[in-house]
Amino acid sequence: MATAYTALRLTPPESSTLTPPALYQHPEVEHTYEPYTYAYPPNSKPPAPAPSSSKLHTAQARAARRSVVLPTCLTATLILASLLATTAALLTYLCAFNACRVVPARRALVSTAPLGRVLTITQVTSHVAPVSVPVVMGLFSYLLAAGWLRSSAVVKDGDASNGNGNVNRPTPMQLSLLMSICNGANLRRGALLVSVKYMFSRRPSDASAAATEREARATPLLRRAVVTLGSLLATSYLIAAADTWLHASSTSVVIPSSIPYTPTASSNSTNPNNNAPSQPAFARAINATMCAAAASSAAGYPDTLKQIVTGSCGVLSIKSTGSGRTLAEGIRVLTNNSALHSVAFADDQTAILVPASIPPNVTYQARTLGVRTQCATLGLSGIGTGQEFGVDYGSSPFSTGEVVTSNAYLDPDQPLDTFIGNTGWFVHGNTGAWNVVVCNTTALDVTYTYHPPSSSSSSPGAQFIMQHASLASTTDTQHIMAAAFAGQTTAVSRAVDGAGTIDGHGGVTYEQVYALQLARYALAAGGFMYEPREVDFIRLQDDIVGAELQIAALALFLAAVLVFACQVIWYTTSIIIHTSRTRFVGLAALHLSNPLTAVQTSYGRTAPEMTWNSDVTKRFGVETERDRLCVGPVYMGELDEMGLGSEVFAVTRG
Repeated sequence: MATAYTALRLTPPESSTLTPPALYQHPEVEHTYEPYTYAYPPNSKPPAPAPSSSKLHTAQARAARRSVVLPTCLTATLILASLLATTAALLTYLCAFNACRVVPARRALVSTAPLGRVLTITQVTSHVAPVSVPVVMGLFSYLLAAGWLRSSAVVKDGDASNGNGNVNRPTPMQLSLLMSICNGANLRRGALLVSVKYMFSRRPSDASAAATEREARATPLLRRAVVTLGSLLATSYLIAAADTWLHASSTSVVIPSSIPYTPTASSNSTNPNNNAPSQPAFARAINATMCAAAASSAAGYPDTLKQIVTGSCGVLSIKSTGSGRTLAEGIRVLTNNSALHSVAFADDQTAILVPASIPPNVTYQARTLGVRTQCATLGLSGIGTGQEFGVDYGSSPFSTGEVVTSNAYLDPDQPLDTFIGNTGWFVHGNTGAWNVVVCNTTALDVTYTYHPPSSSSSSPGAQFIMQHASLASTTDTQHIMAAAFAGQTTAVSRAVDGAGTIDGHGGVTYEQVYALQLARYALAAGGFMYEPREVDFIRLQDDIVGAELQIAALALFLAAVLVFACQVIWYTTSIIIHTSRTRFVGLAALHLSNPLTAVQTSYGRTAPEMTWNSDVTKRFGVETERDRLCVGPVYMGELDEMGLGSEVFAVTRG
C-alpha cells in the first residue's frame, strides 16, 4: 500500500554550510542565487528543465543552424536577373526585334525601334542600380558581421585592450556609422559623408596615455563599408549619367523600310476575271490587239488611208463618225483627268506613261513608254544647237517644228521689226514676237523604278527613277506620234506661252520648257491605245520612325551596367566564402543594418529566448500602455553645489 507523504520545504539558515553546485560564471558578470529548497521524498526521475530554459536552448540551436548563404544567393540572383534582363531587353529590342546598323560617319547606332520605347528601357535599367544599392549594402552587412563575430570570439581576459585582433570591434560611434551606411546607403547626412569625415578627422593619440585611454582607431569594418558604398554609388551614378547622355544625344530618324506586297483584286489588274488577287498592272504598253484589229479593218482601204488607220493603231478613223471618241482619252491624259494613265517625268526629264493612281507606300519597277524631246530656235545664224539636257539616247526618226507667236516677251519700249538680240524672236509690227522652234522627238522603251514620297519634310516627293531606256521601234514611234501630230496644232506653244526666259539667263529657257511640254503632249495624245501590264516587282514601303543612338553614350551605359553587375557578383562571392562557417551572422548583421534592433535593445521588453529570433518585430512581444515612451528633460535627483537638481534629455519608459 502506498504511503502518502507531504512535501516539506526546508530553507537552510544563513549559517548553513550548504553551497549551490558550481556553475559557469563569466568573470565580468555577477550572479545571485536564492537559497535552495528541497522536497521529500525525492523524485525518482531528474527534474525536467524549466520551460523558459528549454525555449532558450531551442531558439539558440535554431539560430545556430540558420545560414545567410541561401538568402544572399537568392537576393543577388534577383538583382542580377533584373539588371541583366533589362540590359538584354534593350539590346534585343534594338537589334533582334528591330533592324539596326552602325553609321560610322555619325558615330551612331541606327535602329528601327521607336526612340521612346528604347529610352524607356534604358531608364528602367538605370533605376535598377540605385534601387539595388541599399539591398547590396544589406547583404554586405553579413560580411561585416562575420568579421565582427570572429574578432569578438578571440577576446579573452587581458586581451581587450592589446590591439591584437580587436580593431574589427567597432566603438559605439563607429557602430552607429556602420548602421547608417548599411541601412541608409546614400550620400545623406549620417551615412557616407559623415563616415568619411569621421575617418579623416581622427586626432593622433597621446603615446604616453594608457592603452585603454587612447582614442580608438577607426575599425577596418568602417573603412570597408565606406569603400563598398562609395564604389556602388559611383557606379550607379555613372549609369544614371550615361542614361542622361543617351536621352540628350539620341534623336528620332526616318528609316525607309519595305516588305513583300500582297496583291488584291483591283480594276487596274491584268487578271481577266478581275475577281482574284493578281500582280498590279502598273506597266504600260501599246495594245497590240487593238493595232491588229485596226490593220484588219483597213485591209481594203487605199494605201494612204490604210496608213492613217494602221499607223495610228486605230486612234485616227477615216469613217464619217470621226476620231473624237478615241482622241478623247488623250485629252483626259493631258489634262490629268484620266482614270487609267498619266504622264510623269523621270529623273532625267524623260516623259513616261504611268498609272493615273498608285497605292500609297509602294515601290515598284515596271516597263513603259517614254518620249524625250530636244528643241532649238531659228535665230539670225540659222537653227541653233538646241538646249540639250539629260541623257542622249541616240537619233530619232521623228522631227517637228512650229512657228510661235507670243506677246509675253515684249517690253514697252521694244523696237519694232527687229530681232530681240540673238534669241530668234523677231518683233513684227503689233502682232507680237515671232519665232520658229524645231524639235527632235525620240520614242523610248523605258524601265523605271517608282519610290513613294517620304514623310520627311525634306523629301522630294514621289520619284520615277530611270533604270534603262532604249529607242523604240519605228512602228511604235509611228503609233505614238500619229495622234499627236495628225494635223497642225498650236497646243504646245499655247500651253507654255510666257514660260522660261528667252536669253538663257535666270533659269530654264523657253526651248527647254517647250521641249518638256511637247514630250508630254506627244505621249498623252495616244492614250486610247495604251494598256496596263504587270510590274517587274513591287514591295510595300513605309517610312519607319526609328532611333539614332550615339555609340559612345550607349557603350558607356552598357559598360557601367556591366561593372555594377560584376560588383554584385564579387560581393556576393565574398559573403558566401566568409560567412559559410560562421554562426549567428544573421543575428549580428541585424545590429548593423536594422535600427529596430537598437531600439528594442534599448527600450523594449523581451524574453531571453527572443534575442535569438531573426525577426526583430517579434522581439518586442506584446506591448501595453505601460510601454509607451517619453522624450524630454529627465530629473536625475542629484544636487549640484547650488542645491539644484540636474536634468538630462532622454527617452524613458512610463
